[in-house]
Amino acid sequence: MSEDTEQLLSDIASKLGNMRWFREKVKGAGKVELFDMGRVEFNGMSFLMLLIRTGDGSIYFIPLRKCDGCPLFHFSTPEGMYHDALNEPSFVSGMLQLILNNGKIDTDRGSFQGEIEHSFTPDISEMRLIQSEQSNTSVVVNGRLIYKHYRKLEAGENPDYEVPLALHRAGYKHTPMPYGRIEYVSGNRHLCTSLFHFIQESEDCWSLFTRELHSYLSGRSDNDLIETVRGIGRITAEMHNALSSCSAPGFAVKLITREDVARWIGDVEELRSELKNSIDRSSDMESLVRLVASTRALDHS
Repeated sequence: MSEDTEQLLSDIASKLGNMRWFREKVKGAGKVELFDMGRVEFNGMSFLMLLIRTGDGSIYFIPLRKCDGCPLFHFSTPEGMYHDALNEPSFVSGMLQLILNNGKIDTDRGSFQGEIEHSFTPDISEMRLIQSEQSNTSVVVNGRLIYKHYRKLEAGENPDYEVPLALHRAGYKHTPMPYGRIEYVSGNRHLCTSLFHFIQESEDCWSLFTRELHSYLSGRSDNDLIETVRGIGRITAEMHNALSSCSAPGFAVKLITREDVARWIGDVEELRSELKNSIDRSSDMESLVRLVASTRALDHS
């Protein structure tokens, strides 16, 4: 390992806790080691495909570009400075091409491999990083694509991509179209990039329900709440029917038992009783909506 790489790893270790996507902010990174490395050129620019291993054994993928006098947050070495390649349209464009062409980038101990699901246009005229606290980095491309870069790599199939892919292949229409992915392959396969259709001003069903309920209970809306709930139920049923038709590994149908049904009925009855008691004793609509939101755990029972 060169002195420049050693210094780069040392600087990454000291700054990793400041990264919004780093998961172990409280515990810290501990010792940072080089896991794998490769170099690639996209549109005449050279990029470093760096994978590091932290003290707890986690693998992080940090693509970098060397820069001079870089105004962005950077990592320093005796030979210069590096900044996050996700700020570079050329890098994102190159990764889109990797997906589109089922391409491959070799590294010292593995490779990055693209896989296309549906054709798309890889040109970038507009690019916007989503500035939110999350464990990945998402980029909206031309207002039509969302490129998700997974920082922490997990071995094996990733439901973040596999479930929407299975739903789409089963004909389900209420999930964004998957265009493709990139995996890091070194013995195991690790999802490092997914590409989906970006839906402007989209809203998940739970957010829709709580918003409609708040408006209904506060008297600010004449919308038919029951019809909204029916619509959500219909979409959810379509999703489960689609999943039950999937033949891919991991989507095998499980029989519903009498015990399952009894547990679900008990959960609903308990929820209904709690809501009725709250309505009887409270005229504070904000508190009531918070109570409804707190029951979201029932989604997973």
